[in-house]
Amino acid sequence: MKKIIENYNIDNVRYFKLSYLEKEINNFKKVYSRLLKYAEPKALWKKYKIDYIKRPEIHFDNKVINSSYISKKLENSKYIYFFVVTLGKKWEKMESSLKDDIELYNTHKFGAELVEYFVDLTEERIKLSEKRNHMRFTIRLSPGYGDFSLEYQKMFKEELKFEEIEVKLMDNLLLIPRKTVTAVMGGY
Repeated sequence: MKKIIENYNIDNVRYFKLSYLEKEINNFKKVYSRLLKYAEPKALWKKYKIDYIKRPEIHFDNKVINSSYISKKLENSKYIYFFVVTLGKKWEKMESSLKDDIELYNTHKFGAELVEYFVDLTEERIKLSEKRNHMRFTIRLSPGYGDFSLEYQKMFKEELKFEEIEVKLMDNLLLIPRKTVTAVMGGY
């Protein structure tokens, strides 16, 4: 042990870290450019006028969301926006075919970031479409947050016509392709 401490050299550590980081960056660039061709992002959204909010319920278009968490976040909203974003079936097929654990992990991680990027873009498009109305918006919230049950995935499926973008809702309430996100936000 003492010998290792005596031979410790900060320059060697820096060199190791830089060469490791450079290798990782080069790997990431290769993976990134290869993976982008599998992404076929698609999005749908729909706007509803909120009839009223009486916690924990939000009433709109003869529908009700019963969630203290969502009703609190949207309490001043006049509208509720539903949206779904997916990277598509091509991504799902590619990711499902991976055998190498490290490649699968990196692909999964990159896919999660990529779908989040497209969710951000969809949110911005919704906001731009409402710019003339001088709307302000709440944060976006997805089923599974707080007491916003995954059961509401069924409402998303009915309202947004998932089949138009080839998204399926499984019996266990998971979405296929896996890189698919549903969310709501309020407008006021």
